[in-house]
Amino acid sequence: MGGLAIAIVSPMEFVTVTCPYCFESVEMELDPMTEGELVHDCAVCCNPWRVRVRRRRSGRPVVDVERAQD
Repeated sequence: MGGLAIAIVSPMEFVTVTCPYCFESVEMELDPMTEGELVHDCAVCCNPWRVRVRRRRSGRPVVDVERAQD
């Protein structure tokens, strides 16, 4: 007999950040479980960012973006 598999999919979160290279506002998609540091390329100028994500007690993300290289 086959079992029923249930997948719980969390909706993605969107945050708007300012690129530290071209200064354009860019919408960034985050998984709701994302925390820590990652590298992400700007959708406008393609330069790499160092992104730090931390969470408030409510679970909402706080995102800091800086140049990944100078």
